Amino acid sequence: MVYRKLVVNIVISVALLGCFGWHSHSSHAQDSGMPLSFETNSSIVDPKWLDDSTTFAFTTYDDDAYGVLMWYLYDVNTGLVTQTNIYPMPASLADFDFDAVQVADWPGRGMTVSVSPNGSYLVYLSDVTIDRLHVLGIANIATGEFFITDLRIRGSMKIFWNPDETRFLVETGNPVEFTIHYSVQNIDPSLGSVTSDFLTPLSYVILYLYDISRDGNFALALVTDGSRPNKLLIWNLQDPSENTVINDADYVEDAKFSIADSNIILAVNGDRLVGYDIRQDPQLLFDEPLDISNIKTALFSPDQQYLAVISKIDDYRDRVNILPLVDFFPVPLTNID
Repeated sequence: MVYRKLVVNIVISVALLGCFGWHSHSSHAQDSGMPLSFETNSSIVDPKWLDDSTTFAFTTYDDDAYGVLMWYLYDVNTGLVTQTNIYPMPASLADFDFDAVQVADWPGRGMTVSVSPNGSYLVYLSDVTIDRLHVLGIANIATGEFFITDLRIRGSMKIFWNPDETRFLVETGNPVEFTIHYSVQNIDPSLGSVTSDFLTPLSYVILYLYDISRDGNFALALVTDGSRPNKLLIWNLQDPSENTVINDADYVEDAKFSIADSNIILAVNGDRLVGYDIRQDPQLLFDEPLDISNIKTALFSPDQQYLAVISKIDDYRDRVNILPLVDFFPVPLTNID
């Protein structure tokens, strides 16, 4: 199965300047002159940071025209782009037997898997179907034991792992108005006691999930109560009656709990980077302009050292901006406690 590992002879490393007809720009963020901003020749699809926090991956609309989906991997250390037709997955999966645990043979199979923070478990779209919908599976990567849930995946899947690997949240469905959310708990190495629950916060409809706290007790979500504007919800998963709402957060592209202090939230709200202290009524700590217009998507790297911002150039092209977050707050909020 060719999608299990990167094969050297299909990988092309090129400098950003002139790459695939793209144009690069020097960023003010680094004195080295390394390009941290570049334009694509088509709209970006499915952007994500890889677990190493130094590789930003995406594909574009043009690249599946003939049934072969191409991926672009931008390395923030070298300023180079790698192109491959194999979805980038953790090295731990290079020799993993996907068939043995009944992973669905889906186009771009890697798009439908998620590895837990410590590399113990694989969550995936299984080849088992209910009402013609594939259902969620969980496998122990080391032992090959697996558990097929009854959770039906509708079109897309995002997984939000609790850092201790005992639970995760599932966001499934496309478009947004059909998005459904579940909580999967009690995960242990034998996968003998997995349980799941449908998630709904009191009085709100979830539009997007953004993050789960390090203790697994809270989630960040963009929600609506049927009126404008939308709100950023600090969702108490143990007791929804204790939820906290940030009202001035209508255009949030991404939001994360600080990995240095779970009482701090980082968010991209419109064209600004903001931080909140949530120990009391959410207190605005900083509000910095990103100096980027027409923002479509923003994604914090897993280690919160970088922010990737995708902006729209025109109806056909996008620009990727990789911003070192140290430029916005000189004392990084990234020293894990």
